[in-house]
Amino acid sequence: MNNQNQSSIVSEVNFNKTYPGFTLSCNFKIDSTKTAIFGPSGSGKSTLLNCLSGFEKPDTGFIRIKGKEVFSSTNKINVPINERRLGYILQNPYLFPHMNVKQNIYYALNLTPINLRMFDIEHIINLLEIDNILNKNVRSISGGQAQRVALARTLATSPDLLLLDEPWTGLEKRLVSTIIDHIKIISSELNLPLFFVSHDVRDVHQIADQVIVLNEGKISSIIDPSSLLDQNLITMPYEHPNIMNTIKAKVKNPLTTSNFSLLSLNNIDVFCSPLNLNRGDDVTLILNSKDIMISKDKDTELAVENILPVTIDNICEVESKKILETNLDGQSLSIDISEHTSNILDLNKDMKIYLAIKASNIYLYNQNSYQ
Repeated sequence: MNNQNQSSIVSEVNFNKTYPGFTLSCNFKIDSTKTAIFGPSGSGKSTLLNCLSGFEKPDTGFIRIKGKEVFSSTNKINVPINERRLGYILQNPYLFPHMNVKQNIYYALNLTPINLRMFDIEHIINLLEIDNILNKNVRSISGGQAQRVALARTLATSPDLLLLDEPWTGLEKRLVSTIIDHIKIISSELNLPLFFVSHDVRDVHQIADQVIVLNEGKISSIIDPSSLLDQNLITMPYEHPNIMNTIKAKVKNPLTTSNFSLLSLNNIDVFCSPLNLNRGDDVTLILNSKDIMISKDKDTELAVENILPVTIDNICEVESKKILETNLDGQSLSIDISEHTSNILDLNKDMKIYLAIKASNIYLYNQNSYQ
């Protein structure tokens, strides 16, 4: 990277930020358009964004955004937040409640000097598909719409770099998919680089060109999104809010008569949503622990497509939860459950149980795509 043209570098940082019991140390140079900041809770993801944006001041080091030094302890530089030309979207959109949608967006536009306006606000409104709600009060719009309005308002300031701290947290899966699609379109259409925080490998694969992996305040690696699976990094923590599992499989039937795709492990078949893949293709299933239900009986009344037999290899206690380490047809799969659920089901090591999983909750990755 030493021979790169400076203008192609989105961000170059080398700083430390210390709190009681925790230090964030970052040293990287990024030239990708869409960069994920990935890691377990408490690893420093949001703190990194806060230091880039200016909401927090590093103790030592420097931060350069698109070649401009916005912080330097040596040169005593700390550019104010409003002069850094960065857009920052948090988990809560914080729209002005006394304004309608259009007024929220144009408030930001009117604060931006004409000579700094790089984006056509009407084009942004159309890209985000919010032209039909411009006159609505922000209290009357949905969570997904509110996040798109917040994104439009941020883009109205024509930022050089977009920072996103999991703005889709708490939204329904359908809305999350919509928000992610719009973010990808915006980044591509406007040639706008972005950094986004995530602890979900599915989001990373859908958006990112490059991944900064943080763990305990340090950068453990900067990798291609596919390497998250190759290096098994998504099973990093049990402190993770939701355990992510990866299971190897092959496509047995790309499209069944019931409009599902059929995958094969060694001796077990799994249904998932229809895939644009071929029979025999290798895939990796990505299963979020929160999407897995447990039953002691195979004949469950749960309305799911997959009832998968597993054996409990081990039961670990982590704070108020229990982690079931299970064997699914020769592959490891972990599930976190409450101690209350474990006691009701009277779960023990070596017990055979069944995992109930909806086809729509199974995500897949292969070397050519993420679905």
